[in-house]
Amino acid sequence: MSQLMSFSPKSSSANSAAMPRALFACLLLFVAGCFEVRSEIFLEKDGSGRALVSYAIPDGVLQGGPFGEFISMDANGIVGLDRNKIAAKIEARQGLKVKSVDVWTDGNNHYARLDISFEHIANMGEKDITYSWAVEDGGWLFRMIVEKKPGRTADSPVLRGLTKSLGDKGFFFKVHLPGKIVESNSESVNWNVAEFSVPMGFYLQSSAATKVYFAKIEAGPWDRLKAWLADLIPS
Repeated sequence: MSQLMSFSPKSSSANSAAMPRALFACLLLFVAGCFEVRSEIFLEKDGSGRALVSYAIPDGVLQGGPFGEFISMDANGIVGLDRNKIAAKIEARQGLKVKSVDVWTDGNNHYARLDISFEHIANMGEKDITYSWAVEDGGWLFRMIVEKKPGRTADSPVLRGLTKSLGDKGFFFKVHLPGKIVESNSESVNWNVAEFSVPMGFYLQSSAATKVYFAKIEAGPWDRLKAWLADLIPS
């Protein structure tokens, strides 16, 4: 979902009992805090581009949630996000280059802003989200697929209450395509910009779930011909 974290549960048996307690502790902090991830993607026709990713993380989530490998303690014993650890994690992935990382703290909240270039949008994918960009049905199609693995926590009034409380928190995407959007299932379209969001409640479902988001621009005759030839000739 983001370059720093994923909410897919670990599979080791040692963590299976502790996971529900840790998860609910984080979720309660999400309700009280300002957790949010915003990604703005600028996509070129060849699939390359740039992503600006911003995080807002409450202090309790930073120290007790899935961000442990990205924090450090300064000389005064204050814990915060570590820009070098963040950059190293991202650049260890194929096709990604970190242009800049800014981190700061304001009150009880920690913030990070990343500027990332990618060789192809598919390089930005993770275990719970995949991206694709290809000519399909006569147009250039951007597709984002978000998957939620089956959870260990059964449906309950508490879970439903948390889902409702977290309705305005989650992950937000603004995607700039290299042409006017002619078709999309996004929440908002402004010429070549589509906006999508994945609420935290999506990840609180006890069952597996999948969301597919897309936006399409027109493809010229040469683009369609190249795509047709690529289907005919095995790579």
